[in-house]
Amino acid sequence: AGGRGPGSSEGPGAAPVKEEKKDDKKAKVVMSPEDIRGKLNLFATYYYDDKLLKEASATVEEWNNPEFGAEMVVWLVITDGFERKGMDWSALLKLLVHLGNSQEGRDKPLLPPEQLMKGLRLVLDQLGEAACDFPLGNKCVGQLIGELVLSGRCAVGEVAEMLLVAGEEEGLLLEDGFSAEVLVHMLKAVETTASSAKMVEIYRSLGKDLEAFMAPHDKEGEDYLQDFLKKNKLTVLYPTLPADKYVLTSVSSQVPAEEVYKWLEDNVEESARNTPEFARMVVRHVLNSIVPLPESTTDWSKELAGLSCKSGYGELFKKVIRGRKDIQLECLFEMQLFVHKHNHPKGLLTRLFVDTFNLDIISEEVFQTWRDDTSEEGHKFGKVKAIFEVNKWLEWLASAESGEESD
Repeated sequence: AGGRGPGSSEGPGAAPVKEEKKDDKKAKVVMSPEDIRGKLNLFATYYYDDKLLKEASATVEEWNNPEFGAEMVVWLVITDGFERKGMDWSALLKLLVHLGNSQEGRDKPLLPPEQLMKGLRLVLDQLGEAACDFPLGNKCVGQLIGELVLSGRCAVGEVAEMLLVAGEEEGLLLEDGFSAEVLVHMLKAVETTASSAKMVEIYRSLGKDLEAFMAPHDKEGEDYLQDFLKKNKLTVLYPTLPADKYVLTSVSSQVPAEEVYKWLEDNVEESARNTPEFARMVVRHVLNSIVPLPESTTDWSKELAGLSCKSGYGELFKKVIRGRKDIQLECLFEMQLFVHKHNHPKGLLTRLFVDTFNLDIISEEVFQTWRDDTSEEGHKFGKVKAIFEVNKWLEWLASAESGEESD
C-alpha cells in the first residue's frame, strides 16, 4: 500500500521497533521503517491469500507490544485493501473480529477496542488523500465500520466523534464531505445486514444530528437536509421531516386542527404518521404555540384554551396518538421535556396532565406507567422535578380510579 502511514518516517507511529536484547554484550538491532512496512505488507499478503486466522493471530501476537501496536495492523490491512483487485472485505471483517475476541492464555484480546479505534482513526485521517486513487474508499470503510458496530467491536459514540475530527488536519474529513459519506455507508451497511429499525437505532445512538456530519457545501438550499436524505435513501431517519415545517407554521398561525390533520393525511405516508416520533413532533409544536411562556405569572389553574376549545388542538393530539398507549407515553415524555427546557414553571406540567386526561387524550394507566418508568429516556430530562410537580395529582388520580372500581 502506498502513501504515508504508521510504517513510514512521515506518518503516525513512525517510531522504530527494537528487537529484544538476547545478550547484554550485543548491540540493539533497530528495525527500520522500511523493514516494518515490509513485514506489514507480507502479513497482509499472506492473510488475504490464505485467510488463516490462527496464523494471523500468531503474527500479531509477536508484534503486540508498546513499540508496535496492533493499531498499525488495522491501518495496514485496510489501506492495503484499497489497492487489491477483487479485495475480500468480508475476510478483513473476520480478521478484525477474530483479533478482538478473547484469546486463550491472554488477559486481553490481541486487538482491544481502543487499538481498533486508533487504527480506524489512522485510516480516516488519510481517507481524503486515498480517495484520489481509490474513490470507493469512503464506501468500503463506511461499510466495514457499520459491520464492526453491529458486531459490538466499535462504540457508536466514538465513531461519531472520530468522524467529526478526523483528517490530515483536524476536521478536514468533514469539511471535504467525506465524513457524511462514511456515515451514510455505515448506516446503509447496518440496514442491509440487520434492518431499517436497527439502522435508526444506531443513528440515534450517535448523539449527533445528521447535519453535524455534513460539509458546508452539502447545506446549501432551503431543503438541503430533505434532499440529502432522498439522495441517499435515508428518509426513514427523519420520517416527519416533510410535515415538521408545515405543522410549525400552521399551529403558530392557528390553522384549525381538522385542516392541519387533513393536510397531514394527504402529504405524509401512513407508516410515518403511525410512529411515536410523528406524534411527539406534533405535540412539541402545539405546546410551543399554545403555552404562554416564558411568563412566570401565568395562572395554570385554568384550562389551556388551545387544547380544550371546540376547535382546539386536543383533537389533533387524539388523531395522531390513535389511542395507542406506547405513543401516549412518548407524548408524556415530550411534555416532560417541554417543561424541563423552560425550567419547570410551577403548575405547568400538572396543567398539561389534567387537560390531556380530561380530554381523553392520555389514559390513567399511561400516567401511572410514566410515573413508574425507570428508562434512560424517562429520567434524562428532569424526571425527579417532574414527579415532584405532579405527584399530588397522580395520587388523586390513583385514588379516584380505585374508588370507581370499588363502586
